[in-house]
Amino acid sequence: MYHELKKFQPDVVHAVNPILLATSAVKAAQKLDIPLVSSYHTHLPKYLDFYKAYKPAKPLLWWYIKRNHKNADLNLVTSQAIREELDAQGIERLDVIPRGVDVDHRHPRFVMIR
Repeated sequence: MYHELKKFQPDVVHAVNPILLATSAVKAAQKLDIPLVSSYHTHLPKYLDFYKAYKPAKPLLWWYIKRNHKNADLNLVTSQAIREELDAQGIERLDVIPRGVDVDHRHPRFVMIR
């Protein structure tokens, strides 16, 4: 990921749920000093509540989530409830992704037909 980002030189890196693959994007953005936006879409700690055998891993999972979100310039979440829960976990720079489609700027009339 580091070499690809260095070659591409993006203005910003967006890491979606930086748990597995996106972890390398977080580290590469840090090393290359590229602004980082992380977004939180899958609430994995809540899943562990349904799998009793894995429930003891919940603190470790929160630690990993916090580690990967702490360096983002912006952490986007899908709802105010998730924002509040991540805030309570100590994750900073949170904002809620607005719902819906901006029909003024994302309208079918803007589609380019080739």
